[in-house]
Amino acid sequence: MAWDFETDPEYQAQLDWADEFVRDEVEPLDLVWRGKQFTPPDDRLRRVIDPLKEEVRKRRLWATHLGPELGGEGHGHEMPFHQMIMAASVLGIAGGPTEVHKVTVARQVLRDYSASDDLWPSQHIPRRLAAARAKYAEYLEHEIGNQ
Repeated sequence: MAWDFETDPEYQAQLDWADEFVRDEVEPLDLVWRGKQFTPPDDRLRRVIDPLKEEVRKRRLWATHLGPELGGEGHGHEMPFHQMIMAASVLGIAGGPTEVHKVTVARQVLRDYSASDDLWPSQHIPRRLAAARAKYAEYLEHEIGNQ
């Protein structure tokens, strides 16, 4: 009996969308509004975040672990955090050496990188920060001067 490790095409499309959405929409927010991940957003930041939340909700991916009465899809917690912590040492042995995991993560992180025409790599943080500031310029007009 052979194992099939392929992902269902519909589910893979959701994974691909989520990967692109996080990279293109969420990561720039972290660059521009640094350190605000655990701070309640003000009105200006809500004008940026709320449409992003709505896009995730439209795709039925918002809080999928919550029940429908709380706005989720009711899928539940697929692997509770405490089980992950308890199994971490065993999985570290079963999953292979850390070096293998580093290579796997590096491949995933670097798969979308491209060469640049100048000295700095395409994912250089100052370059990404400049792009994020340009993307959210209308919301930042008062914040840039305070940095």
